[in-house]
Amino acid sequence: MVAHSFDAFAVAASAEFAERLSQALRNARLYQLQRSANAKLESAMRLQDEFVATVSHELRTPLTSILGFSETLLSHWERMGDGQRRANVEKVHRSGTRLDRLVRDLLYVSRVESGNFNTRPSQQRILPLARRAIEELAIKFPGQIVDIDAGVQGASVWADGERLNQVLGNLLDNAAKYSPEGSTIAISWENEGQWGILSVHDTGPGISTENISKLFRRFGKLDSTTRSGHVGTGLGLYICRQLVERMGGRIWYEPNLQGDANAGSTFRVRLPMDAIAQSMVDATAPDQADVLN
Repeated sequence: MVAHSFDAFAVAASAEFAERLSQALRNARLYQLQRSANAKLESAMRLQDEFVATVSHELRTPLTSILGFSETLLSHWERMGDGQRRANVEKVHRSGTRLDRLVRDLLYVSRVESGNFNTRPSQQRILPLARRAIEELAIKFPGQIVDIDAGVQGASVWADGERLNQVLGNLLDNAAKYSPEGSTIAISWENEGQWGILSVHDTGPGISTENISKLFRRFGKLDSTTRSGHVGTGLGLYICRQLVERMGGRIWYEPNLQGDANAGSTFRVRLPMDAIAQSMVDATAPDQADVLN
């Protein structure tokens, strides 16, 4: 066999080629990483621009109403009767309330998505929270009928009371907003092992198939007609989902399948009934970043 030998020039050329090939591969890898980072940055900036545009629109709507009706009052106060003045003041108040709700919702969204949001779970009885949420609902929807199922009487869960009250309040508000005036909203409860399921039912028109995908999204407004004078921000259900998941639970929508066009909708909230169930959730929960995405 003939032995092959390489002179110093061949060895140096081979080493130079290997170095350049290695550098080219590193550059290609860095290029791909940079492209991926740029794509993510562009996507984030696009989402941010869309969010700012949506927020600006949502803030402008009630603010325009407040300015318009207040200017009308200032310009025509002497020529208006008491009834006209009161009607305009009520419109200013409704728009101000909507603006206040939007700002508070945006603050919640900001705190949740920045990770600056904690829950303090403890054993919570459902009935007092339900009654409190109904009292708050009555301010916005006077005369709204809410029926509490007997199963709620002794029910309790391991949750943050304030956050659960906010979830229940948002669900009741949503149900009243999309239900006919004079209809009944129902709150019910059922046990499922170490879990409890709290449900809010309404008898409105239900949610169309094309609208279901909008549920629980930021600014995921439905195409359905709301009760006169009540406009949503599109953040209520999104906030509900974030709060429920932070408490180790799950929230979802179910249509009331009764063959009736006005059978309504049901939103269910599944939460651990005690600290033991909560500890099992914590042991298998994904990273917080995954929960918030």
